[in-house]
Amino acid sequence: RDSIAASLAVPSEKSLKGKTSPGSGHPYIAMKGPKPSAPPADYGAVELGAKDEGSNGIATEEDRAKQRGKPSWKDLPPLMFPWFLFGMVLISTSLVQGQALCFLSVSASLLLSCGFLLYSRAPPWKVLAFVCLGITLVGWAMGLYDEAKYLYPFHFYDRSPSYLSVDPNSKPGSVADAGFLQFQDGTHVDSTRGVGFVSGSLWCAAPVVMNETVTSAAYWAVGKDCCRERAWFNCGNAMNHSVRSGVVIRDASPMLKGELPQYEQAARMAAETYGINVPENPVFIRWNDTPEANRMWYWNNAVSFVVYSLLVFSLLAPIFLSLLICTGASLFGMEASAQFHPEKLDLISFSFDWTPRAYPGYLRQDLLNSRSFWTGEVIEDYIFHAANRHVYLSCLLSHPSHPYQKWHRIVVAAVATCVSWALIAAVSVYTISWLARTLAMIFFCLIFRNSLKLIFLSYGIQTEPDLAVHHAATAGSEFSVNQLGVVLMLVLLGVSVMATCSALVNASSASSDTTFGEALSASSDVFMYMYVLDFLVDLCTPYLGKDTWRGTWAIGFFGRWVNERNEFESAKSQNQKFRWNSLGAEVFGVRAGKGKADKTGASQSGSYLLPHGKVQTTKDETKKTG
Repeated sequence: RDSIAASLAVPSEKSLKGKTSPGSGHPYIAMKGPKPSAPPADYGAVELGAKDEGSNGIATEEDRAKQRGKPSWKDLPPLMFPWFLFGMVLISTSLVQGQALCFLSVSASLLLSCGFLLYSRAPPWKVLAFVCLGITLVGWAMGLYDEAKYLYPFHFYDRSPSYLSVDPNSKPGSVADAGFLQFQDGTHVDSTRGVGFVSGSLWCAAPVVMNETVTSAAYWAVGKDCCRERAWFNCGNAMNHSVRSGVVIRDASPMLKGELPQYEQAARMAAETYGINVPENPVFIRWNDTPEANRMWYWNNAVSFVVYSLLVFSLLAPIFLSLLICTGASLFGMEASAQFHPEKLDLISFSFDWTPRAYPGYLRQDLLNSRSFWTGEVIEDYIFHAANRHVYLSCLLSHPSHPYQKWHRIVVAAVATCVSWALIAAVSVYTISWLARTLAMIFFCLIFRNSLKLIFLSYGIQTEPDLAVHHAATAGSEFSVNQLGVVLMLVLLGVSVMATCSALVNASSASSDTTFGEALSASSDVFMYMYVLDFLVDLCTPYLGKDTWRGTWAIGFFGRWVNERNEFESAKSQNQKFRWNSLGAEVFGVRAGKGKADKTGASQSGSYLLPHGKVQTTKDETKKTG
């Protein structure tokens, strides 16, 4: 007992001076407040004012695993991620016109799900990976259903022409492509010759005539449950003879039950009853309906379908958590092992720290380098990676100590979006090719986002990689002259591009009759393109290693994650002092900024073993080759 107590004795601050924490190569950190009963965990964040655990100040790994396994806020990001994929695929498939964005979003979600299945380790994470794959396919199917049921008719009526001053005695073939008809003065519905056809509901039809003496009718006002079986028809306020227009009924949706067969049967009954001649292809009109109201009905139903689907599937997270509790499993309740590194879980934080925390100084450089590997569970690592990298999500969810601050990201995201939006609006006015527009969308969304971020990181951010510790509350809070200059330059760029695009669109308005505001409205899908492309490109971008990773190539997030995982776990398994290294900068993306560590990986604050071959020893020792 005495020997164990002696081995666990806490060294004094004086004895720790100049020494490094085991397994990290970083010095111990003396902080104000209660003295910790043990050195900070390897690479773990130090929470200010934390109290000792246990009566003797030492908690066993089993106790820590039980504590991590309890439901808490840290479970929320991975549990909500399947719902997030579902929403991205559903919205891209249903509410955005065209198949390009649907293909991109489904591809990104499937790539993520397959990567999770391949690299997840613990059984709960494997199950979560299967859920991601299944929910992606469900979202795709529901998006196609919503599009076919509501969006097909919406786009059909949006493109269909309107005809004015139509003669009710004209042949219906002359307006065969019509979406809206307005008849000549004096035209009205002959309500006295209306008929109701009973087939579940009461399907009503009455002839549109100039006078009641006509013996043929090519145009019929129709409706449902708004007439009697004989001689009374008041659908769409048909008895008001000042009304003389309506929306042409088309069975444009392959999913909605067709109405035309019932209306045709009602018109045939009226023709037989009152001796009216009906041509082969009569036109059926929903009387007193407007094109705007008709389109909005389809659009509102499509949006309602998406909203209700998202609300229902948001229950997936509590259901999955309940299943974990009932089975005695958890996402983070495993003990530390060669494949799970809970000490890194302490570094992961989203958005803001609600209690003051301090982080090791090297973390800021790793965040700038978009380090991929952290805990050993690929889903958790990817969520943290996306929260710090995505053009929109990172504006809210990035790590509180990230040097690339939230307000930096907001400026870059706003300017990149406005510039891409204006350019796509101008391109859409001058070309009718969907392929050219889609390629321009992809090019502008990627080039401006990455270019503006590169400018900000290169000239607006200074890092201090040699700091042993830093506080998240003060990370990147300084506002330098460089940052002010970069912000003004980006804003000026955005205003200039939008003004130029506005002039180009207005110059073409003489031929196209399209204003800049209308062009912007028609190009609002640029937001979803930027949102989805950021995920897809991150999964496919080649990376070229630097420093100790020089000459190493990887493809996308999963390629980097595997390389960094192998590097870290190999050194950790040998119980070596080491400093983990981010793989490097993107080939077609952003480099890490100015605060790059030296190529040997050495730091003034300690000694590190670099698994690729060199050892930086202490001052009293000589340099050796590993």
